[in-house]
Amino acid sequence: MKNRKIFIGCVLGIMMFSYNISAQERNAPVAEEQSNKMTEKMVQTLELDEAQEQKVSIINGNMTAGIAKVKEQNSEDREKARAEVSAIWDDHDRQMKEVLSAEQYRKYQELKAERRQNMRKKRGKILGTPPQD
Repeated sequence: MKNRKIFIGCVLGIMMFSYNISAQERNAPVAEEQSNKMTEKMVQTLELDEAQEQKVSIINGNMTAGIAKVKEQNSEDREKARAEVSAIWDDHDRQMKEVLSAEQYRKYQELKAERRQNMRKKRGKILGTPPQD
């Protein structure tokens, strides 16, 4: 009976470990895909040159990978995850400011504010609450 409990415990432990590894593998392509989409959209909307495109691609890749890692590590602690994601976005903005011209960065900030507003509207529709202004 005792051996059976140990065996079941080991099997469950292996299953949980396997699930965690497969979750990590699933997140990597999603983060990379998000990064590529972001970069493509920025190339079009901000009219980036080739040098800027390469730098922005790296910045976006680091940001999406960092956010995926934070979400994976802090799935239980939402406040900690939110603070870490906010820090990643702040760093992303700082790096973008270094790469973009003043006009491009202004446009980037405007587009970012628009996206936030649209997300709030969608969230309000889903939750049935009015958007926060």
